[in-house]
Amino acid sequence: VQNSPHGRLSLPGGRELVRQYKAVRLVKRKSGNVEAVRYSYVLPHEGELVIPEAGVKIQNSRCSFSDLKRPRDNLEAFFDLVCLPQALTVRNFRPGDRFQPLGMCGHKKVKDLFIEKKVPLPVRRTLPLVLRGEEILWIPQYGRSDVAKTGSQTREVLKVRLTFLNA
Repeated sequence: VQNSPHGRLSLPGGRELVRQYKAVRLVKRKSGNVEAVRYSYVLPHEGELVIPEAGVKIQNSRCSFSDLKRPRDNLEAFFDLVCLPQALTVRNFRPGDRFQPLGMCGHKKVKDLFIEKKVPLPVRRTLPLVLRGEEILWIPQYGRSDVAKTGSQTREVLKVRLTFLNA
């Protein structure tokens, strides 16, 4: 389909021509089902979690709200600790996922956010989402939920930072 932002063309010699939005790359064809990546981990309030499927590490720490400035970049988020359970969940995207973007009353489909931000399909499959129960709190690099946001009543904060393992 000519108007599709994604596409693949198989070539001889085990290669593929892959289109992801405006970029076109020649890659080695992968064997097996690339759609099958599915993971879920428990994320405690203190420490770190390595997610090999995504090639990332998530580090958590508690701190006083008065010690904080702002997140350094879109790889860091702060949450009001009072609004969180003892452990969070980190998992990749599932069809039908929705979240409540910061400052918005309603919910938005995560798939729509990925399309708007032009997130390549391979990234969508493995990108970690941070959840409180079934509620998405944070999509690193792309969106922060209105749930568990910090404010004037916040005393203690959970600071969450994502880093890439190969960076």
